[in-house]
Amino acid sequence: GIVRVNESINYVFDSVNDYVVTIVAYDMGSPSLSSRVTVTVNVDDVNDHVPAFERTRYDVVVAVNVKPGAVVATTIRAIDLDRGENGVVNYGIVGGNSSATFAVQSSTGHIEYIGSAIALAQVYALRLRAVDLGTIPGSFSNETVVYVAVVSERRVVFEKRRYEALINETASMNANVVRVRADVRTENGVATSASVSYRLKGQSGDFSIDSSTGQIKTQAPLNYASRSHYELTVVAEDDGSSSNGEVVVVITVLD
Repeated sequence: GIVRVNESINYVFDSVNDYVVTIVAYDMGSPSLSSRVTVTVNVDDVNDHVPAFERTRYDVVVAVNVKPGAVVATTIRAIDLDRGENGVVNYGIVGGNSSATFAVQSSTGHIEYIGSAIALAQVYALRLRAVDLGTIPGSFSNETVVYVAVVSERRVVFEKRRYEALINETASMNANVVRVRADVRTENGVATSASVSYRLKGQSGDFSIDSSTGQIKTQAPLNYASRSHYELTVVAEDDGSSSNGEVVVVITVLD
C-alpha cells in the first residue's frame, strides 16, 4: 500500500501541482472483491531557484536638480520561480553607492535619491543584489548593475502657451472645463517619462484641478452676471526635481 514516485517531480511555478491517484485494493478470492480510494498528492515547493533580474544592466538618467526622496528608477525587477517566501525577493545595494547617495526600497527594487547634492556628468555604477526569503536567507541571490548618469537640469513644458475655455453658467458642479498637459524635458527638448503634478496658483474657489491629470473642473455655481471672465494660473511641478512651469488658463462664462 505504499505510493512511490516513478520519476522525478518538479514543482512548476504558477501551475497546478497536485496529482490525483486512484488506488484499488482487491482480494484473491473467487469472485474477487475490491474497494477503491482516491488519494491527492500535493507537490510542495523547495527553494531551488535563484532570483533572476530581467536585465544584466539598467541605465538611469537623473537631473542634477533632483529632489531628495525622489524615486529615480522603477523598472528594476528580479523574478524567483519558487512559491511562498521562497519566491519573495528583497533588494539591496551592495556596491558603487559612494556617500550613500541612493537607497533601494527593499520590497520593490525602486531606487531613491537620498543625497544632498550631485555633480553634473557624474556616473554611479550601483551593484544591486536580489535575495529570496527562503529558509536559508541569502543563500539564493543574484546581482545586476544600475548605471546612474547625472545630466543637466530638466524643465517643465506645457503643450500650449495659453489655454482658453468656454463654459455655460448653468454647468453642474464638478463639470469638466479644460485639461492642461505638461511634460518634463531635457535641455535638448527631449520629453522624459517623469511624472508631473498640477496645482492652481493663488485662490480660485470656483474651480479646482486634478493634481495628477491636469483636469480643471467647476467646484461652485457660476453666475454670468456677477463674473464672466476668469484667468487662472496653473503650476506644473516635476515630481523628480525642483523644476516647475506655469501657464495661464482663460475661462469665459456664457450666459
